[in-house]
Amino acid sequence: MLSWPARLIDQVLLRLTVRQAQLRRRTLWPDAEALRRLRAGDPPAVSLADPGPPASVTFLDADGRGPFEFPSSPPYGLPHDRTVQGELFPAAEPSGAAVVMFPGAFTGLNPALEERFYLRVAHAFAGAGVTAALLTPPLHKDRAALRPGGERERSGHDLLHGDIFTHIRAIAQAARDVRATMSWLQGEHRHVGLWGVSLGALVHGLVLLHDPRPAFVVLVQPPVGRKQVFDSPLLEVWTQQLQDSGVTAADVDAAFAVLDRGEAPRVPAERILIQAGLHDLVARPEAVVELRDRWGDPRVSWYEHSHTSIFMARRRLIAEALDFAARALAERRERPPHPNPLPREREPEVPLPPREG
Repeated sequence: MLSWPARLIDQVLLRLTVRQAQLRRRTLWPDAEALRRLRAGDPPAVSLADPGPPASVTFLDADGRGPFEFPSSPPYGLPHDRTVQGELFPAAEPSGAAVVMFPGAFTGLNPALEERFYLRVAHAFAGAGVTAALLTPPLHKDRAALRPGGERERSGHDLLHGDIFTHIRAIAQAARDVRATMSWLQGEHRHVGLWGVSLGALVHGLVLLHDPRPAFVVLVQPPVGRKQVFDSPLLEVWTQQLQDSGVTAADVDAAFAVLDRGEAPRVPAERILIQAGLHDLVARPEAVVELRDRWGDPRVSWYEHSHTSIFMARRRLIAEALDFAARALAERRERPPHPNPLPREREPEVPLPPREG
């Protein structure tokens, strides 16, 4: 896809997504006490530590598959969001491997379309012998807050357009939820990998800084480079809300410091695949290149797409992810990988942006 139509698609769809979610003027700011503490050098505490496996996992269906839940670990993004929720897709022919899937934020303009994509990825992993656990992000779907009238808040609303401390606590909670899910899956699977898109790629990226266990990692459009992300059409409304509330750029930097740790991941670079768009206005190519260089040169697969149009290449996204996971798992098991279900010659080559300097 040409640069200008891809970027136009991002501009239009991201702004429509924000409008659809009715986020124009709603904000939880200001949290005056938290802001005072932050400026005094005492930011609210969050934790990325591994909470260990859940004491119990409850399946909502009697057959031990499908929707599940277990207690999350504090501190929570918001006080009510105390339960990890997800759906399990058992492998048709188990291979001893599993994957924790974490979707993007919001429900977007067409939540059913996004949901079908995630289900398609989950079924593809299950069909390749990899059990998939698809998590619900904090403050999304049934994890969202209830309004005074009993109606549930819009999915993802308070994560991306609310109090910035709510956002940071929820992101850290999501990372702990992923680590707890990995520990649970390791009870029955020798190897557990990670797959995440956008918000999910951000969360998995944090997990990689602290956890060496993932057997493979696929990050689709990781939104790195906070300034570029906050200036994107997706977050420009929130950025304006923060400025109107008297929150400065220095306040934002200080609040995010607990998450902005520049360590190299504890997972070897050869186990990491990044799928990125050359025309992405949220996960910008220059930020992805910087991340690649900082992480020891993991594989980056470039697509002639933007943040929203990349899902037009869903067949290639899924086939490439399965192939990468199969090869990584084969190296761990020392046996031949599962064949790529889509011929590699059908995956177009996209030139890598030049390294800076």
